[in-house]
Amino acid sequence: MRRFDGSVNFTREWEDYKNGFGNLTEEFWIGDFIYAEYSNFWIGHESDNYRLHLTGYLQNSTAGDSFGKHNNIMFSTPSRDHDNSDYSSSVKYGASWWFSGCHAVFLTGELGETECTHFGKGITWKDPWGLKKFAKYVRMMIRPFESMN
Repeated sequence: MRRFDGSVNFTREWEDYKNGFGNLTEEFWIGDFIYAEYSNFWIGHESDNYRLHLTGYLQNSTAGDSFGKHNNIMFSTPSRDHDNSDYSSSVKYGASWWFSGCHAVFLTGELGETECTHFGKGITWKDPWGLKKFAKYVRMMIRPFESMN
């Protein structure tokens, strides 16, 4: 949620709060329809190629544990290929990410790709039913462990 200038009316119905409303660059309520929450998230040191660590997927999350498939994967760029494939996924998909041959989540993909016109290149999140969803925009929110109390 973000409020700062009163441009969005927050006197809404239940469904509005469930689905979210407003504009993410302005005032908004994110909703609770699709999200994933993990109790532990950290990125390793450069000496370990910024390995991703995710644990504790919270079962009440609604987006599915797709990001968990990237757990313990090293970060890859076009010039530093650390994925588990015979080719550079960063080159193939046009961005850097924690690739494991392919990807279930790809938040650094091409902006605005909402159709599967360039397979695997858009911002992607595989849903709980195994279907890849493409988003026009994405926001990843991380907070320090101390602030979770």
